[in-house]
Amino acid sequence: MTVSPLGCHTAAMKKPPITIPILAIGLMSVSFAAIFIKLIGSAGPVHPIVIAAWRLIITSIVIVPVGVVALRGRLWEVIKKHGPILAIGGVLLGIHFIFWIASLSLTSVASSVVIVCTNPIWVGLASHFILKERPGKNEVIGIALAVVGAVIIGWGDFAVSHRALLGDMLALCGAFMASGYILLGRRIRADVSLLEYITPVYTIAALVVVPITMIMGLPLGGYSSQVYLLFAALAVIPQLIGHTSFNWALKYLTATVVAVTILGEPVISTILAYFILHESVTVLVVVGGVITLVGIGAALVKPGDATID
Repeated sequence: MTVSPLGCHTAAMKKPPITIPILAIGLMSVSFAAIFIKLIGSAGPVHPIVIAAWRLIITSIVIVPVGVVALRGRLWEVIKKHGPILAIGGVLLGIHFIFWIASLSLTSVASSVVIVCTNPIWVGLASHFILKERPGKNEVIGIALAVVGAVIIGWGDFAVSHRALLGDMLALCGAFMASGYILLGRRIRADVSLLEYITPVYTIAALVVVPITMIMGLPLGGYSSQVYLLFAALAVIPQLIGHTSFNWALKYLTATVVAVTILGEPVISTILAYFILHESVTVLVVVGGVITLVGIGAALVKPGDATID
């Protein structure tokens, strides 16, 4: 056991056999996020920050009672011990949603998701210098292939316009926020249980986004039943199932491996967009998708042990 620069004790964790299936469930779940957000936009004018707010409000309504009842006094002890890290993680998550959801109103699903899923680049660099997690050969190859594949997917989709460029920049900012969120999750999950982590972090994210909504004078009510149903779907499937699956895996896999897995989101989201939103799929999307999936597979074959020097 060693002590990290952030003061957290960590130890080698044996990877349970269900890790890969859990990651697969998480990947499939988060891939629906862009679809639900696009459907919300087509059902009526809803500001991106309102979408982010409702995603987190519903998530908190579900997770807080479960956390309070199941953890009792332990939750307060975790908050006292790890308060700053939990707070930063929640803030990063909330801002990530604001940036990324806003980007989807300005550019296509493929472009936005490809850019926001550049996490492996930033997580890999930060993990090496901050967490002292040295990626193995398979991880390096996997990152390279997955990033190349993701870039190919979005290459022909980047529209040359100021509107699309703004969407791309917002998605990139969302990628930076998500990378910090993943890194902090990797660090603190060595010390706390899944419920002890997601209960305060998801709630803090909501406490960041909801006041911003109110300050901007954006309405949280007055939408159709279809929109509210999509809000609920966005909270339950991509957040409570998807994000929670990744947060569970962060206890057993390096932050880089989890980030590489998330690179599969552009592939699945683009396929879903083709069937549900009728967005076109080009040869580049197919080629890029295959390369990305091969890269993810390479990173997950004997991935680096979950140890932190």
